[in-house]
Amino acid sequence: MDIVFDAIILIVILYFFKRIYGWLFSSYKETAFGFRGTLVYADSGRKSRSFTNKIFGLSAKPDFIYKTSSDEFTLVEYKGRTKQVYPSDIAQTIASVIAARTKYNIQKAFVHTDTFRKEIDVNKPDHVLYEEIESLVDMTRQIQNKQEVTKCFPQHVKCQTCSMSTHCYR
Repeated sequence: MDIVFDAIILIVILYFFKRIYGWLFSSYKETAFGFRGTLVYADSGRKSRSFTNKIFGLSAKPDFIYKTSSDEFTLVEYKGRTKQVYPSDIAQTIASVIAARTKYNIQKAFVHTDTFRKEIDVNKPDHVLYEEIESLVDMTRQIQNKQEVTKCFPQHVKCQTCSMSTHCYR
C-alpha cells in the first residue's frame, strides 16, 4: 500500500515540476499585450489574409493572433488611441473571433488601446457569440445595401469617422 501511495505522490510531484519547468522555459515569450504567446498572424494591410465564416457571413482581419498553448490561440484587436474601449470595438472583436475560428481555435480575445485593456468573454460557441452582435451585423448590412436604417446611436460624433456614413440616412 505504501508503494502505491509513494508512486502517486511521485507522479503528482513530477507533473507539477513539468508544468512549472514548461512555464519558466516556454517557447512562448511575453507579448506587448501582457500574456505569453507566439505571433501566428498579423494584419499588415491589404495583402493580409482575411478570415471568412460562411455560416454567419462574416469576414474579418483581426490585428493579431497569438498561439498561447499547443491548441489554443488569443486574438487581439489594437486601437491606437488613448480613450476607452467602446461597444463597437467589442462587437468588432467578437466578429473577428467568429471569422478567425475557421482556422484557429480562439479561446481568448482582448481589445487594447494605448491606456486600456479589456478581455472579451469568447469562451462560448460561435452561435452564442453571433447572437450578441446580430443586431449590429444586420444594421451594418442594411447600411452597406443602402437601405434605410431607423435605429441610430446617440453618439453623433461616431458618424464622422464611419466608413458607411455616405450611405446612411441618419
